[in-house]
Amino acid sequence: MSKSVTALNDEDARIYKMVVIGDGAVGKSALTIQFFQRMFVEEYDPTIEDMYVKHAVVDGENCVLDVLDTAGQEEYSAMREQYMSQGDGYLLVYSVTDERSFRAIKRFHSQALRVKDTDSFPMILVANKIDLNSFRKVSIEDGVELANKFSIPYIETSAKNPPINVEEAFYSLFEVRNENEKTYSTMASPSSRRADKSGIAADIQRKLTEKYDVAAAQKVLDWMQELIGNNNSFPEAADSSCIGKAFNDGTILVTLANAIQENAIPAKYAKPSTMAFKKMEAINMFIQFCRNYGVPDHELFETVDLYEEQNMVQVMTCLESLARKAKSKGGPGFGPKEATKNQRNFSQEVLDQSKSALPLNSSGTNKGASQSGMSFGNRRHVTNDGKF
Repeated sequence: MSKSVTALNDEDARIYKMVVIGDGAVGKSALTIQFFQRMFVEEYDPTIEDMYVKHAVVDGENCVLDVLDTAGQEEYSAMREQYMSQGDGYLLVYSVTDERSFRAIKRFHSQALRVKDTDSFPMILVANKIDLNSFRKVSIEDGVELANKFSIPYIETSAKNPPINVEEAFYSLFEVRNENEKTYSTMASPSSRRADKSGIAADIQRKLTEKYDVAAAQKVLDWMQELIGNNNSFPEAADSSCIGKAFNDGTILVTLANAIQENAIPAKYAKPSTMAFKKMEAINMFIQFCRNYGVPDHELFETVDLYEEQNMVQVMTCLESLARKAKSKGGPGFGPKEATKNQRNFSQEVLDQSKSALPLNSSGTNKGASQSGMSFGNRRHVTNDGKF
């Protein structure tokens, strides 16, 4: 893994939140300070919560490493859980000179999984203070065995100058986090993300599929291609499956938005990504653009409609509406001219006839008003001969 530290623009960098957890006095703060400030601090007050930020380029990606150093004392457990809930990954730290801190790792590991409500999460087991090897009470074998039990990487460190594996520990967690995200992204691909629909859900999906108009979709594709030109990611056909896969990461849609309105969406969202959240974020940015551009809410689609190919009919409805709106604003588009007025001209005869119509706010309206518990005028009575 290649890495370097540099000054970056936060807007271009992804933020990774790492949380350092472990018992008190195991060297969590010493590791964090060594990583950020390249110095070893022997004496300091017990940490309650300290936050450090570092800009870096890791494997060619601009990053902001946001590290939270937490309190190890039990009295801060509730506060620690609050901080842990924000983390993208955890460094579980113990001291090789302290068996109690090693035993406490199981508690911290369980706490982390409970906070995240999951069976697994990006973590790395850090055996610290190996510079004090003559006082060692926890063997390498014990550390490796515990790491294998948790199915997480194991690394031994020393924050004392010269530091040992300090940067490697933090960047390894970064790598574990990235690998976990790629795995999730693969598992979460549209073809495998959800179980097959059944019952009424399957019927609804079938009806939606039947409503998909390939000819109308082709017209949308022709319009888009006219605006953004040839694109290697452009769908080869206008069927819902091809369009869903081509538009799935949101990059083509972001490019379309910026072709319609210059700098409508930051260019970084037009860069392809393998990360699920990045794809959904790009799609969401396009939806926000459509809303701001004037596409009515009822013609917008939801992120999952496209990302999971749940409702491609609604996706095409939105794009057709966007084309009409672009045309109405003097840009390239297609579709019928949008009405600019809601004007009705009625003859005097029709207006006179309407005076005898029942007003909507009167008793008996069919607009959803409830008449429960109310009575208007005399009640109807049925006589013995069956007449009213």
